[in-house]
Amino acid sequence: MVKPLDAEGFLRQVRVALERGREQRNLRRALQNNQEINQALGVLMGFLHISEQQAFEAFVAHASLGNVKAVALARDILAACRIFSNSVGNCADARACKNTRETRAFLNQFRCRR
Repeated sequence: MVKPLDAEGFLRQVRVALERGREQRNLRRALQNNQEINQALGVLMGFLHISEQQAFEAFVAHASLGNVKAVALARDILAACRIFSNSVGNCADARACKNTRETRAFLNQFRCRR
């Protein structure tokens, strides 16, 4: 910074820095959301044994018909995947069996919409 300090110039620099910070934060958020959506599509592809295009179409249809944001739906799919993977082979526990059935039913909803 140049002294003596020009108040208007200083405020302009602060505003530019804040805007750049907001842009970077928004970009990071968008990239993270995109990564979650891609992972969710991968889960659908593996669980339903379908192509990437079919998974994408099922995902979009489910989000549109349910009026759900894509990121929220992707997080639900990833949570279902975690539940499913944690409870598979653990059906001695009634709660784990129920979670597995509910998760399987949730993921199978995407099969019906293809």
